[in-house]
Amino acid sequence: MTINDTLACPPDKNYTHPAIEDRFILAAENAIRLAWIRLQKKKSMNHVLTHGKEIEVTNKLQKELDHIRNNGTSPGYNDKTFERPHRGNDLCNYDETHIEKQPDLIFYISGTREEAIDSLHDGIFVECKVLDNGSRNIGLYATKGIHRFLTGDYAWRMPHALMLGYVRTNQKLPDDLTSYFDKRGNKTKFCLITGIKRCTKTRKKPAVYVSSHCRKWQHTDSVKPGDIAIRHLWLDVY
Repeated sequence: MTINDTLACPPDKNYTHPAIEDRFILAAENAIRLAWIRLQKKKSMNHVLTHGKEIEVTNKLQKELDHIRNNGTSPGYNDKTFERPHRGNDLCNYDETHIEKQPDLIFYISGTREEAIDSLHDGIFVECKVLDNGSRNIGLYATKGIHRFLTGDYAWRMPHALMLGYVRTNQKLPDDLTSYFDKRGNKTKFCLITGIKRCTKTRKKPAVYVSSHCRKWQHTDSVKPGDIAIRHLWLDVY
């Protein structure tokens, strides 16, 4: 089953790029898992992982991902298949009313895909969020993370995106995210199409779960972008 098979409203090929092949998406996710394990093993990283700001953790993750890419220590993730991981690039939203949108991470595939009409917006877009027992909770993860993929701010030419959680609590996927969506009004607010399903393409842990959402905005000539599949990968700090 491909990503497009999970979407009720497929993307319009004249505006939205076809999904990046699963092998690239899985390779990027496996590299993230490995990078996280490496960070956890470094005593110097303990304070950043447990108390650092989201941007500080993401900065360290980006650097570790770049080392992995250069050394080719994660299968499928190397300098032949991926560009250097990009952090905080200034990109426009779907109608260019905002031209300094900054996705937390972007994985670009090396070279240009023939199907892509806009290479700047052709990649695996990642939004990162700390999850703790304070204000940085699942509500923030949804309103300042998931929502950005639904409103045409991030990944607006893609039918998929990735949410990355830095988890400092005992919250787990899929139960806690499902419980949040089950609260009154949230399924409608976040245009949820399906429940959260585990990605069956890999048995790697932590597992990735996928939620599908409709996007209600339209391109300037009234063409709809199609739905989006959002992947969720939560990394435990402790």
